[in-house]
Amino acid sequence: MAFPLTFSTPVNLSFWDGGEHEYVLHLRYNFTRGYADTYDEPGCADSVEIISIRLLSQDGNKEYDVPRWMQSVIDDDESLAASLIADAREKNAFAAEEAAERRAEEFRNELAMERR
Repeated sequence: MAFPLTFSTPVNLSFWDGGEHEYVLHLRYNFTRGYADTYDEPGCADSVEIISIRLLSQDGNKEYDVPRWMQSVIDDDESLAASLIADAREKNAFAAEEAAERRAEEFRNELAMERR
């Protein structure tokens, strides 16, 4: 079962009065791994579904409403989707490496206990 992943990136917004402010865009998303074509069915590419979008102050102490226009831009941004897919693949690979190392360590510990 998949669990939501997170992705944060700084974003600068310019306002009508000439002021610029930097925020942190924080996304929660689900990643679905694609699969290759088979004889019976066509394949499917990896995909992401954004669950929530938060706009935070740089220090993370304040949360702001995300304007609808920004939500639309984020939902339609194919390069952001590609970045989220790459982020998910990297996180999944890291988790798999960690799990393999944990299993190897447990195996070494069991062997050491048997030798005693």
